[in-house]
Amino acid sequence: MNIREYFGFREWTFALFLLAGIFKPNPETSDLPVDLTVLTAVLCFIFVAWRYLQLKDRLIKPLILIAILFLLFVPTLLWTDWNSYAVDKAARFFTLTLLAAVAPIYIVRTSEDLRRFLSGFVFLCSVVTAAAFVVMLSQGEELDRLVALDATTIVTARAIGIVILTLGLLWFEVRHKRWLIGSALVVLPTLLVSTGAKGPLLATPVALIVSLIAFGHKIRSQITRVLLMAFLGVTVFWLSIPLIPWTSLLRVGTFVVGSFGSSEIDRTSFYADALSGIRDNPQGLGLGGFASKFGVSGGEIREFPHNTILEAFLEGGWLAGAYFVFLLWLALKASLTLGREGTTVRLYRLLFCFNVFLLLNDLVSGELNDSKASLAFMGMSIGLYAYSHQTRLREQRWVEAPGSDRLLTQKGSD
Repeated sequence: MNIREYFGFREWTFALFLLAGIFKPNPETSDLPVDLTVLTAVLCFIFVAWRYLQLKDRLIKPLILIAILFLLFVPTLLWTDWNSYAVDKAARFFTLTLLAAVAPIYIVRTSEDLRRFLSGFVFLCSVVTAAAFVVMLSQGEELDRLVALDATTIVTARAIGIVILTLGLLWFEVRHKRWLIGSALVVLPTLLVSTGAKGPLLATPVALIVSLIAFGHKIRSQITRVLLMAFLGVTVFWLSIPLIPWTSLLRVGTFVVGSFGSSEIDRTSFYADALSGIRDNPQGLGLGGFASKFGVSGGEIREFPHNTILEAFLEGGWLAGAYFVFLLWLALKASLTLGREGTTVRLYRLLFCFNVFLLLNDLVSGELNDSKASLAFMGMSIGLYAYSHQTRLREQRWVEAPGSDRLLTQKGSD
């Protein structure tokens, strides 16, 4: 195995940029002179600029498509309620979040780039998952909810979900070492429940099932093995109950039986307020507008609708919201098409699956700046499809060019 197939400094640095919040040490105790997010952002910007200058054939369409989304938010700056939260949110949106959406267009251009990026992204999520496993075994019964490193419960759960989805697709698509993959899939759902994060807990199986159906996997032929794994998973969960944090068990239990807890009640209120604000403000409230109009103390605390689509409509206006939905649809369509027609379909199927997973999470707990990974996968999908389409057109023109048949015949005879 060639390590270059799975490791690339550019691609892994970009993956670390998207997940930097998990790995950077506590600023109160850290002696590092540079913030990890800022450091990786600067490196990613250098990679983008360098590759852009190197390219002879600069495909500009994906860049324009992404840039339009951010440009549509610019007019709202004129009527933004400039409190401290709004200033911070606008600064991050037009720097780090913009970079996250644009960078993959130039860093991840080919299937080889995608393999290296996904290897880095899944590896980092695996580190979080392994850390969560150690924490649960060592002090699970002492915790309110399971967290790993400096991640929140939601981010920890999303990392575990990414690992489950990767192994789940591999289990259906590879024949060798299926028992090893299956063993991990039996244990990881218990770890996911231990976080108490209901969004990832629901989004993980939905994203996997949608992907399996979309790519024509014959689930019926595997139903016996699936049921066996489900039985083993329930057994592991039952035996692990003494280790699972009680608060997480309570949160998940009330959710499963259909009872609304404070989290669901809050989100229902957020959605109702956001929909009311969208109806009354077609021009948008400006970044941070939800906290300013519907939050506590005039927006001095960090509040948002917990749904990136509603947030785009409310704070960016109807046009920005509609365009954001268009880009999400375009990304899903692009990754789905590549997963069916691409030369390395397994990579593109993972890309589609992660797109679905991140989008589902963003519908219940998303915030535009915290959704850098979702926006990155969106830009990546649009860019990869554009490059793939350009390559097919170039090959078609070459084959149809005068004398190409003679050239192909000569190469065949050689």
